[in-house]
Amino acid sequence: MILSTSSGGFVTQDDVLRLADLGFTHIVTANSARPSRDFEKTITYAHASGLKVISRFPDWQGLALCEAPFLFETADGFTNAPFPGSGARVDGCSYWAMDGEARVLSSLPPLVDVGIDGILASGIVCDRPMPNDFYPWPDRLKYTTHFWCHDPNAKKAWAEISDEPMPAQALFGHDGRALFGDEFYRFYQNGWLSRITRLADAGLDAGLRDIWTWLVPLDFPDPENAASATYSSVLPMEHWRQHVIARGGSPVQVCACLAGLWTRWRTPGLETMRQANTHLGWTSIAGAEAWGPDCISNLTKHGRLYQEHGFAGLFCSTGDILAKYDEAASALAQVHQMFGG
Repeated sequence: MILSTSSGGFVTQDDVLRLADLGFTHIVTANSARPSRDFEKTITYAHASGLKVISRFPDWQGLALCEAPFLFETADGFTNAPFPGSGARVDGCSYWAMDGEARVLSSLPPLVDVGIDGILASGIVCDRPMPNDFYPWPDRLKYTTHFWCHDPNAKKAWAEISDEPMPAQALFGHDGRALFGDEFYRFYQNGWLSRITRLADAGLDAGLRDIWTWLVPLDFPDPENAASATYSSVLPMEHWRQHVIARGGSPVQVCACLAGLWTRWRTPGLETMRQANTHLGWTSIAGAEAWGPDCISNLTKHGRLYQEHGFAGLFCSTGDILAKYDEAASALAQVHQMFGG
């Protein structure tokens, strides 16, 4: 079983000891463009207690790649430039801004030198493939269905393979068929997949074998899914996974939020993962939603849900778990039994 912390920051020695006692196997650290002393201490404490450290990679914000001229852009000129309150929801570097990736590759050796065990390859800052998480801002809600590939770099890349105009918005007909072309969508989706492949290769070239990546398993036809590049994404993700395996790596798909989604997304998302885990042999983990007043009950409720859908373990925020240590210990003992120890 994989029992991992989520990417909440650095961890004290006492916390690492308690996490080990609770059966945690991995610590996922916050982004770190330049490893600090606290970062190094987290790794030392984790290794002493038998835990592995997975670093979110790269630190897009710390590398100053979430600003012009590296931004994503829609057809009407709207960008994902950070704004007050946006946090990590929409920040990121365009998949076609290749100049920015030179900074990314040079930021990995210091992480390897301090002893990380693997990376969580992050296409942008958050867990989504595209910067369209504008749900909290009604005045920008339309951008959840717009294609984010109209920046100058993306336009240039598209012009090299097609004379057709790129669509502005992800639209489907009444029969559920996409109203955008297959060639365009492959180009769009491949922006994300080619980046996480390059990030995986960088980790593998550096001698790392634990290669994780985010996955939002919303594979069904829907404008928001297409704009997010998750529509029809299972087989492309399987190709990514097989690439990592062929190079000697151990890939893990991380679904940060699944049980907490609205029903119209949660039900098909769970079924997508059940099939991938069962029939394709994926090793995947999912967010336990272990926070707030339902922290402890969610560990067992969502643990059972994910185990029934073929997941390999849980991805947990740990603040409330450590604050309710005794209750968490009892709940996690049950979770370990569910997953077979």
